[in-house]
Amino acid sequence: MPSDVSIPFLMFFALAAVVTAAAAWWVLRAYQGASDGAGRPLRAVGAGVVGAGLVLALYAVIGDPGRADAPYLRRMEALANKPLNEVTPEEAIALQEQRARSNPSDPLPYFLVGSIYEQFGELERAAIAYDQALRRAARVGADPATSADDRATLRLAQGAALTAIGRVRVAENQGQVPAQAVAMFVTAAELSPTDPEPWLYQAMAAAQAGEHQRAVALWDETLTRTPEDSPIRQMAQRLRARALAGEAPRAPPPMPQPG
Repeated sequence: MPSDVSIPFLMFFALAAVVTAAAAWWVLRAYQGASDGAGRPLRAVGAGVVGAGLVLALYAVIGDPGRADAPYLRRMEALANKPLNEVTPEEAIALQEQRARSNPSDPLPYFLVGSIYEQFGELERAAIAYDQALRRAARVGADPATSADDRATLRLAQGAALTAIGRVRVAENQGQVPAQAVAMFVTAAELSPTDPEPWLYQAMAAAQAGEHQRAVALWDETLTRTPEDSPIRQMAQRLRARALAGEAPRAPPPMPQPG
């Protein structure tokens, strides 16, 4: 395995954390609003808006647009140097797909493609892209030539991708956490044990199923992994208190339709 692949893997983990933090914030905010009866639409579709913008901006700096000898690749290089506020979503996707082809050991481009699709409500396309990131991370992680440090980082990348797929399935299910997604979050929590988001969704699922004691325990797991200064903490604490009181959450309002 090339010695420089650890840099994209570490960057994947750092930037994926930005995406998942933004996602967790919007999901909890909407979930709390639904429980309050405030009628706030579930914002899972737009969960990656802030995070996706940040990771795209940062990866545009570190990414490799490929060789500059072919006309198509020269266009990709020009696109990589284009001001970010002028890059359309379609161009951003094209650039990341080219980077995926140029860097077959890097799962980050597919993860970014998934976050862009998720941002704009293209949920099935988002799930496909996240799945490609997951498969790539698993394949490279299983390569005997991959270093132990890179394998550990790739486990975190797999956890982030699996969490993203589960998040999309929740959005498709109008904010209800389906059993298929719960299984994904359980596995993601094993792969990325310090990430609060898989525990957050497991807690939501338990509360929706009326399993209040289990929901409390899962909210505790979420809070253990959430930084003290995170805005997620206060919302998670409120939802934990409701589960402790045995309050069943109201069903989230319908998902807004893109466009």
